[in-house]
Amino acid sequence: MKFNKKNILVIIWDDAVFDTGWEVDEKYLFNDEDLKHMTIGKFIRESEKSISVAQSWRLNSTTDEGIGEIMTIPKKIILSIKKVKI
Repeated sequence: MKFNKKNILVIIWDDAVFDTGWEVDEKYLFNDEDLKHMTIGKFIRESEKSISVAQSWRLNSTTDEGIGEIMTIPKKIILSIKKVKI
């Protein structure tokens, strides 16, 4: 799938989850569904190994000047990417 800088993406991806402390009670254990995370952002760049999106951006900007909170996600952990309109 090809993306351009006008695309808004919803990315579903797996990540590690953790809790703090020394608890071993069953209620503190995570299952596979807990690994799924979602990021929504404006497409910034893509490489062979990753994709980057800005989670905040100035709506009237025509350059990359008005972007923030850039997140880069390794493609190996991405489950799905969907283009959306806002």
